[in-house]
Amino acid sequence: MASLPSLTDQGRGLARLRLSGTEHQHGSCGLRKLHDVSFHSLLFMAYYCISCLASQFWPIAGALCYIAVYHIFPERTWWGKELTPLALRYSMIAATATTAGCVFNLRRFISARPFFSLFELLCLLFLLNIWLSPLLGIGWCILTDFQVTKMTKVFIFLFLLVRIVTNMKYYRLLVLTFVLGALYLGYTAHTAPPGNFYNNRLEGIGGPDFAESGALAIHLAAVLPFIAVYFLRPGIWWKALSFVSAAFACQGMVLARGRSAFVGLAAGAVVAILRAPRQLRAKVLLGITLGLLGGYSLCDQAFLDRMKTITSPPGERDASAQSRIGIWRASLDIWQDYPFGIGIGNFERLVGSYESQWANKDSHSSYIDALVELGSQGAVIFAAAVICSFGMLSRCRRMAEGLSIAKEVNVQVYAVQLCLVIFLFGSLTQTRLYCESFWWFMAMPLCLLRSVEHERRMETSALDLERDREPWLDVE
Repeated sequence: MASLPSLTDQGRGLARLRLSGTEHQHGSCGLRKLHDVSFHSLLFMAYYCISCLASQFWPIAGALCYIAVYHIFPERTWWGKELTPLALRYSMIAATATTAGCVFNLRRFISARPFFSLFELLCLLFLLNIWLSPLLGIGWCILTDFQVTKMTKVFIFLFLLVRIVTNMKYYRLLVLTFVLGALYLGYTAHTAPPGNFYNNRLEGIGGPDFAESGALAIHLAAVLPFIAVYFLRPGIWWKALSFVSAAFACQGMVLARGRSAFVGLAAGAVVAILRAPRQLRAKVLLGITLGLLGGYSLCDQAFLDRMKTITSPPGERDASAQSRIGIWRASLDIWQDYPFGIGIGNFERLVGSYESQWANKDSHSSYIDALVELGSQGAVIFAAAVICSFGMLSRCRRMAEGLSIAKEVNVQVYAVQLCLVIFLFGSLTQTRLYCESFWWFMAMPLCLLRSVEHERRMETSALDLERDREPWLDVE
């Protein structure tokens, strides 16, 4: 078995980014004077502090702040360096404030229905399997420790999120946060300096989960259906926000040159046409057509040349595409030797002992990661969670029938379906299994289900109250 290698650029890169963020946080410079701090820093800190305080009364404020920090990642911005002397751990503080708010509002927190869902059980089993995977596999390494810690935090916040977002008002705010996050990432990509480009591909935008260009492209692609939802809302301002967000998101994908995102979008376009609600089919076809024209106008020759390599024959594939085939073949050999998994974070250090030319390489597939690192049982649990997410969307549509929000729910269900399809197909050739936003997208069906259930109870209660006041309403 190969010895533990040093972290490389081809690896997940998460530990490297975390360490670099720590270096920034513990700078030796003293506190700046107020007049030396930029407006950007003051605006962010005002929003951050207000959100953390408001979360004690409304936990949704802390949850949305956490998601916003995930997209912005102040440590990597020019204005965020002005806040370095404060040595703040933005995500941890926001998550802690959200947790405290849930405790202070425990009655509302535990009132979510269903109280404990199948999806939550599957997530709990998946996390348990992550904890046990090193014991079933080849042991621990530095990436194992990092990934276990990260995924534990991911699922803790996920369990909070699905119990906070339990009405349609909060659900709309959650979707809006993703839209604004895509706008921020797209604008940051558009204004990125030349130093952020490596091999003509945009790198290092946003938080650690977006460190690699392919990861950024997939996330932006997955958010496009949510942007479309806000475009369909009445009001010129929502349409303007959606139009600008979509333009910058597409620009970010072009600069990232992610082939995985292109595959995901292609699959999403097919599903969008086949699964479009009857009243939206004409708008969907028009939207896809305009999107293709607008997206093509943003493309440069480098992007088009890279996308052409997706369908290249074996002899004409570039090194990156060809390496994936070899890595996946070696992965199947590993799985045959370790059917219960090698342990989370161990792929890079073990694959080289099977094929030396792929030493220290990432699996480049979420499904290979699930099968090889987490074992057959991990892959089965993951597949069950995906099926459960789509199943909850069908339940949402049925539950909303006859309610005043039925049309809105149908559109929201449609958007989440497309989001998941784009992300799941994009993850075929990109490692996104341990990406936090992916699990948020997976949990959105449960958030929507609980929101619809809440609205159904409210409308039923209102109707019962009206019947008590006016008994003649029951007379047919």
